[in-house]
Amino acid sequence: MTYESDRSKSRIIWFCSRGGHIEKHVMARNSRLTALDSLRGFGILLVVLGHASRSVGLVSWIFSFHMPLFFIISGMLFHEKTIPRLV
Repeated sequence: MTYESDRSKSRIIWFCSRGGHIEKHVMARNSRLTALDSLRGFGILLVVLGHASRSVGLVSWIFSFHMPLFFIISGMLFHEKTIPRLV
């Protein structure tokens, strides 16, 4: 999946390859991706469960993927913006 920003029109454009062809998705900058919000909430619940659980197997399973999950989500939501120089 690739991502580009269109600053002049305040929208986000991202491309996703599915079934051998590339789909283009355009969304407003202020809109939210419900699936990513839900996935992030699920990850937070897993972290709480992992810290509260006494089962070694469950804790090992949760801790094996919960941090990469957050890195993937944050990478999908990353938007590079330029900061104006003050000097």
